[in-house]
Amino acid sequence: MTLRFPRALILGLCVVAPIVNAAPDAGIALAPHIAPMFEKGRTWVFDTAFTSWKTDVEKATARAKVTCKVVSVTPSKRFVLSHVTCSKLDVLGRKFPVPGYYVGTAAGLWYLPANDDKEPTADDIHSRLAEPPTIASAPKPFEKVSKDSIESRPYIDGLRPSAKGDGWCVYSDTSKLADGGHTSLCYLNGIGIESGFDDVGGELARLEYTARR
Repeated sequence: MTLRFPRALILGLCVVAPIVNAAPDAGIALAPHIAPMFEKGRTWVFDTAFTSWKTDVEKATARAKVTCKVVSVTPSKRFVLSHVTCSKLDVLGRKFPVPGYYVGTAAGLWYLPANDDKEPTADDIHSRLAEPPTIASAPKPFEKVSKDSIESRPYIDGLRPSAKGDGWCVYSDTSKLADGGHTSLCYLNGIGIESGFDDVGGELARLEYTARR
């Protein structure tokens, strides 16, 4: 099984953390912005908006509701694995980045996107855990500028506190690359994934989504 992960989600974050929450039925302590992703039965209702422009000033916005749920939680000695399914895998052609598998440890959370709904193998999980987490248990704000090896143009990866509450937003800016753009994904204490934004693709289109509270 081949896994591909957005650049914005593969970040070298701090992985040393005070542990404050526990994943139910897992026996592994997790940080409060991570723990909801491992609560079996946990449900989110996301309001999504997909905006497209015919011209620089003429635009149309389509709205939809997407419901996501933690359908299974599988603990092990080293980590806990959860499976999140959603009522939509994409919104008007833009991939919705919530459904898939999540791996949690005391160090943080790793995301494995849905791949034909196939459960990741042990090798898949261990390979993913060898990489920096998608979001660490105790993140530290940063912004890193790198240069693309093909286009030799700069792109930005970063992490900032969420403006909506106690939590963190992982973001990227690849707007200087061909078909690039901006992405963000925010995790809040007690909520898990709270909102996101994606206008990548080299076209006049933008997907926004926010979880109802």
